[in-house]
Amino acid sequence: MQERLSSLVSKFFEKDFKGSFAVPGSAKTRRGYVAMYVGEEGKRCEVPVKYLSNPVFQELLRRSQNQDLDGKIEGAIRIPHSTAFFYQFLRIVKEYF
Repeated sequence: MQERLSSLVSKFFEKDFKGSFAVPGSAKTRRGYVAMYVGEEGKRCEVPVKYLSNPVFQELLRRSQNQDLDGKIEGAIRIPHSTAFFYQFLRIVKEYF
């Protein structure tokens, strides 16, 4: 299963993603979830916190963030990938848990 997730992330990062993000609002997030803003349109998604322990999900986050972060994310988490990819990725991660 982890190889499948790794392959999906690797294929996705072979492409070049550009564009600006919508500025996220201050909507409340449910307990046990983390808000992420996906795609150029900045669609808000809530992801279970337990998914963050998955090494492949961590790699997705690492590759999605600015290289200057030194492992620290401040502010909203933005994922510069299409929402279709992100939802497919979440379905696969859900199978892992």
